[in-house]
Amino acid sequence: MLFRTSYGEDLQIVVAPDPRLLKKAELVGIEELPKMKALATEMAELMYETMGCGLAATQVGILKRLIVVDPDWGILDEESGEPSPPDPHFLINPVILRLWGTKELMDEGCLSVPGITVPIERYESIEVEAFDLDGNMQVFEADGFAARVLQHEIDHLEGMTLFERLDPLLRIEAIQLYEDALAAGAKPGDTTAPGQESTRKRVPEQAATPIEEAVSTVSSAVAPPVTVP
Repeated sequence: MLFRTSYGEDLQIVVAPDPRLLKKAELVGIEELPKMKALATEMAELMYETMGCGLAATQVGILKRLIVVDPDWGILDEESGEPSPPDPHFLINPVILRLWGTKELMDEGCLSVPGITVPIERYESIEVEAFDLDGNMQVFEADGFAARVLQHEIDHLEGMTLFERLDPLLRIEAIQLYEDALAAGAKPGDTTAPGQESTRKRVPEQAATPIEEAVSTVSSAVAPPVTVP
């Protein structure tokens, strides 16, 4: 699905090996906040449409330091059995203040690297400073899967994809798998190549859930610590 942006462009996921993914994003100025609000809403819609839990402006070809994350979205609640509703969090000019805890190895997928997952080592906990959509500074902590999502998206702002996190031998193997997945028709949101069994845990029906109300009521960058089993 394409979205018309305030930049006058069709918003769509940029996929590797697009060179824009390897460029460092620029800081957002105060005067740019109105545009960032419009862009953030469009990014959130696209993120949900493609079954993501995080998206950086770099991934839609806009080199600005803006990310949207929703680590809980679509995850089934163990007690109620219901999927978590959309609850996007927007971070402008995020800065990692500290990383701590055990480094955990876990398979990660990426909307910009569709069709594969690769093992990435990330710190268990993170503290981030960022502006919200109203220009207010926020400092918060996240653990577990939420910390992983934040590290992943901030990597994109630094011009890093999953491939840049791998050692040379694993990178060669991952690129070959990725090329095979693209040849098979992998699209953003796919965590395996078409025809293979998906390991996705999110609920597809959530992708069609209207999020305008959720987006309009969430301008804070504060996200609670989340651990996903």
